[in-house]
Amino acid sequence: MLLTLLVAGLALGGLLAWFVSLEGRDERHKIFVMLVIVMLVEAMLAGRAAEVPRGILRPVIAGQDFRPPDAIIVAALGARILHLGNTFTRLSGLWAAFLAIYVTSALVGILNGFNTVEVLFQAKGSFYLLGGMAIASGADPKRLADGLSRFSLVAAGAATAAVLMTFAGVRLSFSLPGQRINSLGALSADSITLLTTIGVFTVVVEAVREERRWPQIAAGLVLLISPIAGTQRASYMVLVVMILVLLLLFSTSTWKRRSSVTVVEVSLVVAGLIGAVGLNFVIAEGEQVVAPFEEAFTGAAEQRSAESRFGLADQAVDRIQERPILGWGTGVKVVRQAEFSNREVNAAAHNLILDIGMRVGITGLLVFTIACVASVATGLALWRQARSDVVAAVAAAATVSLIGVLAKGMVEPALDKFRLSLTFGISIGLIMAARMADERGDEPDETPDDGDGRHEDDDEDLIGFRTTVELMSWDAAPLPSDHRAPRDP
Repeated sequence: MLLTLLVAGLALGGLLAWFVSLEGRDERHKIFVMLVIVMLVEAMLAGRAAEVPRGILRPVIAGQDFRPPDAIIVAALGARILHLGNTFTRLSGLWAAFLAIYVTSALVGILNGFNTVEVLFQAKGSFYLLGGMAIASGADPKRLADGLSRFSLVAAGAATAAVLMTFAGVRLSFSLPGQRINSLGALSADSITLLTTIGVFTVVVEAVREERRWPQIAAGLVLLISPIAGTQRASYMVLVVMILVLLLLFSTSTWKRRSSVTVVEVSLVVAGLIGAVGLNFVIAEGEQVVAPFEEAFTGAAEQRSAESRFGLADQAVDRIQERPILGWGTGVKVVRQAEFSNREVNAAAHNLILDIGMRVGITGLLVFTIACVASVATGLALWRQARSDVVAAVAAAATVSLIGVLAKGMVEPALDKFRLSLTFGISIGLIMAARMADERGDEPDETPDDGDGRHEDDDEDLIGFRTTVELMSWDAAPLPSDHRAPRDP
């Protein structure tokens, strides 16, 4: 045990030294890409996080599980502190306030007599949220987008292999030094959400580039359809929500100004993907392809899970009403019946709003809600007004991802799942990064002027879209990138 801790300490020290060097060279985007790579590798190897055997992918110390991204986050936060990194903004101030309330609730939970292991487990969600935000917000959006687009090819290959293995009913089990792998090829719902998020970023960013890169666009679309390998409704729900938000963005004239992708081009790519899935359906005679979908929507386990959530929600509301202002602290749970027995077990409410309300009360929930609304509004405003098309695309994709994770949080304990918490934090951090990049004035994009100082698309946008995002945006003043010339008197 002592030798293991010594080796881990030396490895963490080396990682910290490397990250400090990257901070000094202003190459923080490499830290971000490394975090995403580690998240994907862990997700592909481990499957469902709760079922990972103890080992290097899940060391347990003092009753707490630790995961591979933890080391990246600790080293990255240490490097940021040593290098005196991020600029403090009002949006980051909102999230800092929520995190402070959430961390403090751990002390409240301990004073209320909750199990210390459970208190710390629930409080650790703030660690992943903070880590994702800090790493993503410090990176340059354009360099980050380039690295993520290249990595999407690898991610799409891994997703394709997992989907094919699912259709074929193949699961691989083997042992690595220090770790047993029980289900290589099995994608958990949280892993699918990660793949879908990478797909959204890739598609949106590549769509605004002047030079069309079809391999990356195809990779992004493959990642978007990865939920077909899942067996939970939540994965399909996230995909539907993300697509609806994307369609809303695509329906504005801002899309026409920023992207030259045509309906014909999109239709050809989508038709090719549908054809590939259809071919596999014919080869497999339909059984293996339809099975995951049927399991997600008509499976007995999913039906029981959906029914139990109503009971959990009722209990959570009662808990909130008992202590509405400050909540019970982390460690609080509700009771449900175990799936294969009548034994009662403690569980989270499986709803992000209710879980936060129980833990930090209406006060913390209000701060969380304001921070979420401000983040979404800032992302939408950047999509409309940012100078750089790529920066605007990063903000838009991050907003879509944030809304998707929030939607999944309505049926999952998102802060208790490290993959979802990290994806949540990364989405917020990328909106912050895009905001800071636009304030620096990175490479303004010129759009035609119709002679009276207005862009030609200003009068064509959806009614109220521009006004709404400006009023909702956390910064009351127009974004610095709103570089329209004034009208002549």
